[in-house]
Amino acid sequence: MPESVTPEEASREETLWQRVKLTVRTMNKDKVIDPVKVADKAIKALADDLIRFGCLLELRQIAREILRRTHLNGHSKNAADEEVETQSSFQGDDFSLLQMRYPRAHKNGRPQGYVLRDEMTEVDWEWNLVNLKSEGEVRLKHCRQLERYGISILGFRKETAHASA
Repeated sequence: MPESVTPEEASREETLWQRVKLTVRTMNKDKVIDPVKVADKAIKALADDLIRFGCLLELRQIAREILRRTHLNGHSKNAADEEVETQSSFQGDDFSLLQMRYPRAHKNGRPQGYVLRDEMTEVDWEWNLVNLKSEGEVRLKHCRQLERYGISILGFRKETAHASA
């Protein structure tokens, strides 16, 4: 069943975002901002129905993570994961970094569920390729900017950055 967002849910989600943004703004002068402390402060200003809705959003995120979790060489598997994995037609090791499920292709909005990788359509496959490449390019650009900042502004040595990678 596709996940859809009602206007009321969108409005409530925006209220949550605004509360968290306001909380972050009040902590902006802190040297380190801990997301746990932000959440603790923000939740104190929310009504019970918004707290429940926020929990629902987090449960959706947890479900998404479970559905797209990457299983590396037998790690992070439980009985349910292994049952799904046996449904895969691929029996080799060359694709061990792949997720068991991928988001269905969609335009604007939220994924319309997660499909077993062996059940992806060509449209799903292409959509995921485009998104993964885009995410990788953005992360690499961010990494390069942070590297230049560390070297030119903070005075770190490039060798140090590579040693910790």
